[in-house]
Amino acid sequence: TAPICNSYENRMKSITRRLASMHYKIRNANDLRKKYGEYDVVIRARPDLRHNKVLKMDDFDVNGKCIYIDQSHSYGYVCDQFAFGNPTIIDLYATVYPEIWKYNHSIAVHNAENMMKHHLEVVNKIQVRFMNMDYKIIGLDER
Repeated sequence: TAPICNSYENRMKSITRRLASMHYKIRNANDLRKKYGEYDVVIRARPDLRHNKVLKMDDFDVNGKCIYIDQSHSYGYVCDQFAFGNPTIIDLYATVYPEIWKYNHSIAVHNAENMMKHHLEVVNKIQVRFMNMDYKIIGLDER
């Protein structure tokens, strides 16, 4: 059997690769969004979410330095499944990818939610506002 240290290191490398893949796609989607026009609000959502609630943008102040995150899937961190804010805020949200290796090695942030919380609140001084967004992950939550 492999020593515990190697097993832990391999698990951390695997987690980091998955985080890098996810944030690479978020960054590229945001870059693509910038090519095709101006938006007042940008929504980042997993493509496999089924929303059970209609969002009324008039209920949210998206002009400040804040981002709205679903709290029902946050568990005290910042859920990376659904978020929205103004384009400037989402531009910052989408810049985790180049920082993943630094965050993972220097501050030992080993999960997506904790990494996003650190990136938004500590590094970029963005206020996270939690809201209730009723959604299910298709295929996971519907079993």
